[in-house]
Amino acid sequence: MFRAKQHVLLCYHGRKDRYNKKILKYYVTYNEDDSDNDQQIDTEKHEEQEMGKKKLDLSGPTSGVLEKVAPVSDSDQESSDEEKEKKANELTQGQQELTNFKKFSDSLLSKSAKLHKLLAELEEYIPDIPDGADKKKANRTVKALEDVVGVLEDENEKMEKCRAECAQLTNKSLPEEEFKRLAGKLDGQMQKTTVTTNAHVPQSVSILDLQSKVQEKPGAVLEPLPACSDTHSTKPPELESAACKHVVETASAAVAEDPEGGHTPALRELSSVSLTDAETGVHRVFRKYGLAADLPLKRAVIGPGPLAAFPYLKFSDCVRYLIERKQLGQLCGTNDIEQMNVLLSEFWRRYKLVEPEHELWALAAANQVDLKFCLPIYSHTDEGRTLKKKPFWILSCHGALGAGTAKNIRSVPISPMNIREDGMRLNFLGNTWGTQFLVSVMTRQLQNEHPASMQKIVAEFAKDMQMLISKGVTSKDGNLKIWCVHLANKGNLPALIRLGHFERNYARCPKAPSSKTECIGICHLCQAGVEGPGNTALHPWEDFREGASWRDTLYQEVPWETEPEVLMGVPTVRGAAESFFVVDVWHTFHYGIARNYVGSAMIHLITHFFDDRSWPAKFAHLSREYFSFCQRQRLTPYLNEINEYTFNYESEKAFPLGHWSKGAVSTNMMLFLEDLLQRIPKCANGFGTHWQKQYKCKKIMWAGRAESHGG
Repeated sequence: MFRAKQHVLLCYHGRKDRYNKKILKYYVTYNEDDSDNDQQIDTEKHEEQEMGKKKLDLSGPTSGVLEKVAPVSDSDQESSDEEKEKKANELTQGQQELTNFKKFSDSLLSKSAKLHKLLAELEEYIPDIPDGADKKKANRTVKALEDVVGVLEDENEKMEKCRAECAQLTNKSLPEEEFKRLAGKLDGQMQKTTVTTNAHVPQSVSILDLQSKVQEKPGAVLEPLPACSDTHSTKPPELESAACKHVVETASAAVAEDPEGGHTPALRELSSVSLTDAETGVHRVFRKYGLAADLPLKRAVIGPGPLAAFPYLKFSDCVRYLIERKQLGQLCGTNDIEQMNVLLSEFWRRYKLVEPEHELWALAAANQVDLKFCLPIYSHTDEGRTLKKKPFWILSCHGALGAGTAKNIRSVPISPMNIREDGMRLNFLGNTWGTQFLVSVMTRQLQNEHPASMQKIVAEFAKDMQMLISKGVTSKDGNLKIWCVHLANKGNLPALIRLGHFERNYARCPKAPSSKTECIGICHLCQAGVEGPGNTALHPWEDFREGASWRDTLYQEVPWETEPEVLMGVPTVRGAAESFFVVDVWHTFHYGIARNYVGSAMIHLITHFFDDRSWPAKFAHLSREYFSFCQRQRLTPYLNEINEYTFNYESEKAFPLGHWSKGAVSTNMMLFLEDLLQRIPKCANGFGTHWQKQYKCKKIMWAGRAESHGG
């Protein structure tokens, strides 16, 4: 140890905490000088200070102007200046990239702080504005500015994460290829942030202009931002949610950047979660630190053993939770109650035109339900897979209205001012965890061992949905009451058959020209497929003409012997209760119609238009074409190859059928088929002149067949 006279220069500079704007963080930049020690001690102390600065990031705007106070000779001063200049020149390009990146990131926080100040000034003047339209506009403007601040802070977090991931740029021995990759990542993030901020921070948000308006006219009202006038939320989903794996990666990067930093226990636990099963670990940490939705888990007695206290969630608890958090937009597309009233009133006006016999209208006429506070809800039943690939049943709910689709947002970014012209956005955009609400799950094994267990859970769900339409849910302060009407249950045909106890279903389709028993029908909505004595088809299901007899038999007879539990107490269409069960178009097309159609179409195409000599060669040719198409269209192929097993065509006697488990493959195949048919006359390497002529002949032949059938 040694004693020394020290000259200490301190410089304080503050920054608002990213998560709590009421907290102001102070950073201290300091420099010490020791003029009474020899050069060796001074050098050791200088190195120790430099290491401390690097470790604690104690570098700031004053570090460049602080100089040693100790007297030195001219030659030493020149040498020191040369060393400083050399060190400055030795600053790697990677370090410079990180420095510039950090400045850009900090500028976002600076802009956010200015907007916070502006918000405070606006909120001071709002009480002086008379109640009415002007005050509502001012409040909407405040809300819009808060959204802008949210965008800036979210982008700052993304940039900080990216900077942590690219910290290796400080390594002078970094390989050139790795340097280019990391530098490109920084540049890419800066471009994304620039685009996002430009897109979500409207030009009308000029700090000086807004500030001058507030200061000049205390009672003046600012025009609402474009996002405020929209009925639906315009905040992109990627700014509202993040994958659990991404949360773990961000936490790990933050802890790795500063291992000795004062990180919260939650952050340190998140950084230690395994990426292979991030969902389980992240949600465990969320629950531990109160970051998960506080929904009570209910239990019902539906059987012996593990079914004696079977867990499930009440959808009414989810509705109550969203009411208290003012997040009903997750069920209807907007959190603004006034906008929700306008939207729901128009929705039910249109729905009454479609279903004039629905029992809901009687409830509304008796003032038992206020339609402008009544949310349309769908339930969805499906079968998923566990981590061990075992089947299990899922029951969930979601709102009929939502934030729309990506294509809809691109084509109609702002909803029409006239609600009659609003297309009513569907519930597609957004994280599934925030728009689909789980009720219960059950493994196939439990269902098989206790066949009535699933229906008992469904009965509990039906009671809850009955309460939502008969009593509704009221907020704690008593100012808001919401009803929910269970419009329909969606699912694929196997799921609907189990839930609705359908006696008439597709499994009843005759498998032989004649049998001992007559077919009772294959459709739960009509009498298609019903047979009379001697297996005489009364209403042939194969008849797709406009005058087919089965079209006149819709809703004549219910398809069940006992009423399904899910319908108990739920208002339905009079005389058409079976219409409550609707086919999931995505399952039906992707896993049914498309696989049958694509299988037959592809086999027909390669049979007549591929010039390869053998079936393996034809499938190899088709496989090359498919992967080339996916690469051009930037689609994920999902398939490793296309062979005879892909289309269930192991022999020419087999019936072609697409064999894949992912619905997106059906979409890819339909697009691929369209592309092939457009390119057939021009394709080289397999499509010669002979096949082009045959293609033209077949076009004429197909056209002739269509004309002969009235097509």
